[in-house]
Amino acid sequence: MVNCNYENYGCQGGYLVTSVDYLMVEGAVPERCVPYIDDMNVCTYRCSDGGLSSYDKYYCKPGSLSIAITHEEIKRELVTKGPMLMGLQIMEDFMNYESGIYKYTTGEEIGGHAMKLIGYGYDENEGLFWELQNQWTLDWGEQGYVKIKHGEIGIDSLAIACMPDLI
Repeated sequence: MVNCNYENYGCQGGYLVTSVDYLMVEGAVPERCVPYIDDMNVCTYRCSDGGLSSYDKYYCKPGSLSIAITHEEIKRELVTKGPMLMGLQIMEDFMNYESGIYKYTTGEEIGGHAMKLIGYGYDENEGLFWELQNQWTLDWGEQGYVKIKHGEIGIDSLAIACMPDLI
């Protein structure tokens, strides 16, 4: 999706709603077919192993876009519909996250980013936090995952999702 969604700037940024629109219209192949590489590549319609038989695309059902803008809406959508895309601001200290619940402490804003929201929880000291899967390899964070305190770095101002088209 990063390399073939020409209307959404690939690794140079983009918009969450445009990403879901792309999934409704164009679909995306599974990672086993075209693995994610943290770099812009040429869009290809062949699996990286050269096989065409496994080039299956997955789509979102047309009209199934869900936009949640409060933490209560986000929790409800996550529980009823599954993982969502969530936008946030990346700060310098975020790059060094290793474990625990992230809270901004120091540094400049680097830019915007999006990750897959997979869950939430409550910590007796920190309160509500979001659990997300990042795409910066398994060497970053908690094997590619991060927990972010509610209200930090714009994390819970917008989350979007769509229902998969399984037919």
